[in-house]
Amino acid sequence: MKTQYLTTAALLAPLALGFSLAGAPAKAATITLDFGNEANQALIEEFFNGGTDSQGKSGSNLGISFGTNAESLKSGINGAGGTGTGKFENLPSGFGPGVLYFAAVPTGALSVMNARNGFSTISFDYSLLSNASSNSGSLQLWSGLNGTGTLLDTISLSASANPIACTNVKDSFCSWSNASAAGFGLADSAVLVSKFAGVTEIGGISMTTPVPLPGTLLLLLSGAGGLLGFARRRAGSLIAAS
Repeated sequence: MKTQYLTTAALLAPLALGFSLAGAPAKAATITLDFGNEANQALIEEFFNGGTDSQGKSGSNLGISFGTNAESLKSGINGAGGTGTGKFENLPSGFGPGVLYFAAVPTGALSVMNARNGFSTISFDYSLLSNASSNSGSLQLWSGLNGTGTLLDTISLSASANPIACTNVKDSFCSWSNASAAGFGLADSAVLVSKFAGVTEIGGISMTTPVPLPGTLLLLLSGAGGLLGFARRRAGSLIAAS
């Protein structure tokens, strides 16, 4: 009887450990998207998803991809007076050296950012063209990719209450505001909604995303399977010897 009890305990222990860890909450990590490291005016595409931008430059594999109209703009590339295609000034510290810019949306497409593992918080700085209230928009957070599923939250993008004049007349994005959201659950995509195309620039994005643990769990279950096999062989040996 004692032998049977020990064998049963040996069989159940690894399974109990595996299920307890499988049911534990996933860890979370904060990721930051800095724009401008891509080629200037490149479509961002899979630059943050283990791939490249439209000009073949590779980035980090953060599980983030963008729609077909999302561009990375740098300052100081073109134009007189040192202004660049981004035409921005006063970029908030902590982000840079460029901005995220959504150009005209192709027919049937969205100004969208998709997150492979989802995100539970989001924070970013944005600027509206000429800081005009008529250029206000919003960022919608959706439970599915590409703006599908359930609308979880909507972040208003309004003109800054503390505008800063551009020092160069060729620039148009000089007053920045911060926007953030939390407590909406887990979103897989964010969609920029605007009355006009090209009137919003985003200086950087910070998100909290869950860290998947499939490899760890597979390793654990594999080890549990090995222990089960050992326990069975051990039980057979004990029974044969008794």
